[in-house]
Amino acid sequence: MIISQTVGVNFTNCYLIGKKNGNAIIVDPGDEVNKIMDMILKSNVKVDKIINTHGHFDHIAANLEIKEATNAEIYIHKDDQAALIDPKKNLSVKLGKNKLVKLKKADNLITEGEIIEVEDYKFKIIHTPGHSPGSICLYDKNKGVLISGDTIFNMGIGRTDLLGSSHKMLMKSIKKKILPLPDGTEVYPGHGQTTTIKKFKNSVYKRFT
Repeated sequence: MIISQTVGVNFTNCYLIGKKNGNAIIVDPGDEVNKIMDMILKSNVKVDKIINTHGHFDHIAANLEIKEATNAEIYIHKDDQAALIDPKKNLSVKLGKNKLVKLKKADNLITEGEIIEVEDYKFKIIHTPGHSPGSICLYDKNKGVLISGDTIFNMGIGRTDLLGSSHKMLMKSIKKKILPLPDGTEVYPGHGQTTTIKKFKNSVYKRFT
């Protein structure tokens, strides 16, 4: 199962992935802990991993509360680890002093090629810098599923006008690591509706090249 819940001011897609009445992981718990916990409880799952596709506040803000409620460990790419504890790097400074996101360090640092398994899902970590230095996607070849974070969307690509972002790097990541995936791969982005690699190639990518 892959269940999504939209949370926070940026309408971030938080994903619960695993098997109902079994084990699961949470991807990008960006806010609204109650909504995320309701999703977990309704599915009756044990969550042991919290995966952040990158370190921006709208993807990490509920990390600690979900960790405390589930005893799950937090994972993020090493190049975005500082964003967990630095409000400037996670961009929460834009929200004002009362809403700064300053968390503890991650329990585990993700690297390119690492495998994250949960039930019958086997995700390979794809490092896709550009939107942020440590942006990642999670790809399950057998399931034909890509959790794309803010790398690609149904109608666009990740912003590159932010601290630590790079349009050149993002386009390189997309060209070399995302476009070669099978056309039928189902894409679950950090914001907005699902798409496929084929649809992204035909309706989005060519606008940026």
